[in-house]
Amino acid sequence: MKYRSLLLLIFAPCMLLAQFEAKEQLKIMEDQSDDIYLAGQTINIDKQVNGDVVAAARTVNVRDSVTQDILVAGAEVSIFGFVGDDIRASAGSVLIEGEVGDDVIAFGGEIKITEDALIHGNLIVFGEKIIVEGIVEGEMRASGSEIQITGTVGDKAQLRADEITISGLLKGESELVANDLLIGEGARFMKEVSYWSDTPVDFKNSTQGKKPRFDVGLKKKLRESGFSVPGYGFWLFYILSSFVVIALLNVLLGSFLANTSEKIREELSRDLGYGILYLLGVPILVVLCIITIIGVPVGLFLLAGYLFSLLFGHWIAALLLTHFLNNRNERSWSFWTIVFLALTTTIIIRLITLFPILGGLVSLILVAVTYGAIANMLLTQRKKKLSGLNSL
Repeated sequence: MKYRSLLLLIFAPCMLLAQFEAKEQLKIMEDQSDDIYLAGQTINIDKQVNGDVVAAARTVNVRDSVTQDILVAGAEVSIFGFVGDDIRASAGSVLIEGEVGDDVIAFGGEIKITEDALIHGNLIVFGEKIIVEGIVEGEMRASGSEIQITGTVGDKAQLRADEITISGLLKGESELVANDLLIGEGARFMKEVSYWSDTPVDFKNSTQGKKPRFDVGLKKKLRESGFSVPGYGFWLFYILSSFVVIALLNVLLGSFLANTSEKIREELSRDLGYGILYLLGVPILVVLCIITIIGVPVGLFLLAGYLFSLLFGHWIAALLLTHFLNNRNERSWSFWTIVFLALTTTIIIRLITLFPILGGLVSLILVAVTYGAIANMLLTQRKKKLSGLNSL
């Protein structure tokens, strides 16, 4: 069961016998006898799930028990019930308040393990702010900007952050790397401690008579931690975040993008022209609105929408390309097949953008064609609507 969540990511399109729902608002009010796959804006699981939960939404709340794994991505993820196996989560905020039968791997802005939480396995987290108030029976490996521990870690702890505050119990060997390392009155270290800090550290009487070892070689690990470099943590965070965004976009825009993709091959040059006009014209329009003073609100609104479109450009482009391939080859791919193929396409696009000149050019063309095709589709729909009104 250790790597079952990873297998779900790879083989989920084939697991069509499981229960799948995709809506803006989803609420599970009856016990589920099998795995469930959910996508929407808000998901509330209020009854037991006798299997795995794979969910992508802006807000996900799990209030009852899940007998197997949870794989979830969203803006806000809260898990209050019992989880029989692993949790894999990526979100802006992750809250765990229940009992977890095995490991927890989480990526996000703020990750909080409350005082009522009990994790029987390991805790592996990457985040901006990490708070552990409960009990972790296994190892803890964490990297972030700020780490606070007031609970218990039963095995080895490897912590890297700009600021680390320890006020809890660390039973195993501890490796602490931080610019600022703060040891609270309630801190206790049961085994050896090696550390590096940019400022002096007062361990008080927390080390049970064992002298902490200052290791200058650990400084390198601080530079390699977190999301500042494209490492392991970054890529897992990026993949899970892309997963939820693509799933949501496919819920909200799937039909529209499918219709749009049907016209791309015949009108590719026009789509590219519209797209370049959009990418170059909107900034000029924003500047014109702002310098007229009276148009400042409109300019700021256009600027926000423009930046939003650039932020989501690769995801929308990947999803549109997947729908294009589906239509061109006359396939009937399922919702999750499209999502996972679009996710694969997104990763490929991301890797291409790592090449300085070629990557930028490919990215520009893809985004231009995507938004040009969308603009072309909207104009076509508007013309049809106007012609229909005129015929009346």
